Amino acid sequence: MSEAVIGGSPAKYSFRWMLRLAGILLNAVAFAALVRCAIDVSSAATSLKSGMAVYATTRQLLLGWAEPYLEMLVDAASGHLNLH
Repeated sequence: MSEAVIGGSPAKYSFRWMLRLAGILLNAVAFAALVRCAIDVSSAATSLKSGMAVYATTRQLLLGWAEPYLEMLVDAASGHLNLH
């Protein structure tokens, strides 16, 4: 067997390090975007409310027929799992 299979090569560890660094940077950017959106939510509240209303209406139209069956399924599952 070759040494690359038995022992780790330095290039392998530096690639892992680069992936970790990229993950940390992406997390930092995502957190900054989340904070920025949380500060700016007050101006977007009406659009979020209208978007949620459209989602609720669409969900009711597409899955409204399944609601009683889903409730029965959840009740049966909670009875078996003692989730009362």
